[in-house]
Amino acid sequence: MAGGIIFTVLLQRKIPTGKTSKSMTLRFEILKSVLATALWLWLLLDAIFGPRDHYSYYKDRSQRIMVAAISSLLLFILYYPTVWLAYRDTAREAPSSDDSGDERTPLLNDASA
Repeated sequence: MAGGIIFTVLLQRKIPTGKTSKSMTLRFEILKSVLATALWLWLLLDAIFGPRDHYSYYKDRSQRIMVAAISSLLLFILYYPTVWLAYRDTAREAPSSDDSGDERTPLLNDASA
């Protein structure tokens, strides 16, 4: 999952700025946040339900749970605000110029009338 986040960041940096749309940026940010959330959830569930004395660090289960809980702050600080900013930019994006009318305009104009 961490490799997926790194791959997404590298892919995002490789694409030229002019060729990316705001919706593509939003998709990248959502993907990174989902991967980071899954990784955090895996860490938390492993700390809670994992083997008791299998780890060489943090022998006490409560310390492992505390570290996993503190890591949630990093998740909220590093990943979720970028999704919100990308969503806000996408929502502000002007509609494309291909739209010649709204949904109420007929597709075929009656030219004979």
